[in-house]
Amino acid sequence: MESFVINFVESYLIIGVFLLLFMCGLGVPIPEDIILITGGYIAYLYPDSVNIYLLILVSYFGVMLGDSTIFFLGKYLGPQVITLPGFRRIFTGKRVATLTQYFISHGAKILFSARFMPGIRSTIFLIAGMTGTSFFRFFLFDGLAAILSVPALVYLAFHFGEQIDHLKVYIIRMKEAAAVVIIAAVIIWIVIRRWTKKKETYYIDKEEEKIVEDERG
Repeated sequence: MESFVINFVESYLIIGVFLLLFMCGLGVPIPEDIILITGGYIAYLYPDSVNIYLLILVSYFGVMLGDSTIFFLGKYLGPQVITLPGFRRIFTGKRVATLTQYFISHGAKILFSARFMPGIRSTIFLIAGMTGTSFFRFFLFDGLAAILSVPALVYLAFHFGEQIDHLKVYIIRMKEAAAVVIIAAVIIWIVIRRWTKKKETYYIDKEEEKIVEDERG
């Protein structure tokens, strides 16, 4: 897969990066990180043919266009999307059902975190559309995450082109660590919120019991 990405980007340069990122956003199993790193590395190899700042801008729009397409498929086709040919393997019914429950309660946080969860990112954006999330809300949180990740990966590969192999390993480890931290933070936040609500409910019940006892007394 990596060799295909390198050959494709080397042949079509910025347009190649845009097309691959768009397909990745649709759920095609091409690692987004590899595309962005390859784009930055190609800019390092061919600085006269590839402007790094234009590449970053085009990469961002490629990412957001792919994500937005999946969002609108979920918004206007709903659950029928997972029955379409080519989508059944990507958006399994079990995965959609499980993520929908989490998304309804924690949509904003999951939208932002999805950028760092390549295995389920497209499914989350599909669910965002299916559950009636506004496009502004979706674009805001997904766009903020993309603003952080896209320029960083492209520019790092461009700036450290001579150490690209070491950089790939480092970035992959950093992304894995970031995903673990984000997932852990979301879980901790959910646990704390549930505990707080349970505590509030306990005190409300106690207050009601006291009022009832006072009325009886």
